[in-house]
Amino acid sequence: MTAKSIEDRVTLLENEMQALRDLPARVTSLEGQLLQFRAEVRDEFSATRDELRREIREVDRKIDTRIDELGAEMRLLFEDAIDRIKNIQDG
Repeated sequence: MTAKSIEDRVTLLENEMQALRDLPARVTSLEGQLLQFRAEVRDEFSATRDELRREIREVDRKIDTRIDELGAEMRLLFEDAIDRIKNIQDG
């Protein structure tokens, strides 16, 4: 292995130091990007949650409507069964 000249070693150290000097700015930039990403994710989750709540309310409304319809049908069938029983007893 050949020994590097002092000039080469100093240049190498200067390049490494420059990378280290740039590090705080890069970290600050990354922090800003992370905060922006966090805000976007929060907004998207909030929108998704609101949409799911609306869908759940709509499904609940449809279920309630169907239960009411089935209750009405059951009452009609019950009344029909009572009428048939009366007809059989009278007949």
